[in-house]
Amino acid sequence: MTHATWDALEEALALIVSTPTVNDLPRIEVATTAQQLQAAWRLVRACYHAKGYCDGSDELRYDLSFLEPRTTCLLAPDDRAATVTAVFDSPLRLPSDALFGDLLDPLRCAGRRLCEFTGLAHAGGASAAETATVFELFRHAWLTAAHLEHATDIIITVNPAHVPFYRRCLRFVRVGPTRSFAKVQGAPGVLMRLDLTTAEREYRAHLGQSHSTTVFFFDDPHRPALLARLFCQRHRPDPWVIAWFFHQRHNLIDDLSPEQRRWVCAHHPGLEELLEQPQHIHDSGRLLQVG
Repeated sequence: MTHATWDALEEALALIVSTPTVNDLPRIEVATTAQQLQAAWRLVRACYHAKGYCDGSDELRYDLSFLEPRTTCLLAPDDRAATVTAVFDSPLRLPSDALFGDLLDPLRCAGRRLCEFTGLAHAGGASAAETATVFELFRHAWLTAAHLEHATDIIITVNPAHVPFYRRCLRFVRVGPTRSFAKVQGAPGVLMRLDLTTAEREYRAHLGQSHSTTVFFFDDPHRPALLARLFCQRHRPDPWVIAWFFHQRHNLIDDLSPEQRRWVCAHHPGLEELLEQPQHIHDSGRLLQVG
């Protein structure tokens, strides 16, 4: 996406919009099994490492956000490997709070319901098909946020070099200054926001009624089928799966306040008991086929 031209993005959108049936679209899955989550997090780590955003110490890249029950990790098929995760605001807060909490808190105080898109990664290049897959991932995350969770805002943190793309193509607006993000080896980050309550009006006014981006997000006849499939696929991972990844990243438990831990365990029945049995969690890795 970084080096894709505007023309290539337009062609990719046109390709999706002209697809005759929903079955011909890239098959996007909601990652809930240990194997799916591992594939998504390994891809994110590989892409971040290639960009110098992380060192080689971890094979997978994930954080506390996967403990929020509504978190939706989306995964494209192996031949077009790509992923993005929609994280919803909760007592765990959002990944961007580490850098931009002072900018997000006023939105919360105003009653906004925030969703952050994070962990966008793909293994391919900038061909029309590969770009179409990334757009399809983005649309699935958008549908989840806007229609299944009724979020009012999508939040993203991007490299300053990517700001023009998100502003021009997807109508995000910049919020606040550039800051150094320790989580990605000190790389610069910019907070951007899309107001979902006005997005459709914004797209139609500034991109046009027949623009492929407008059609893709608002007028595509495939949307009801995609929403139905998302609704059926979304569910929280099994507590054994959560406990396994907790066990692999012990600092996740340390990073939780007592109040957050109680909240997490209350929303994942059975997790508290599993966390108190580390040997059983370790042994379960064979059953989960993780590793």
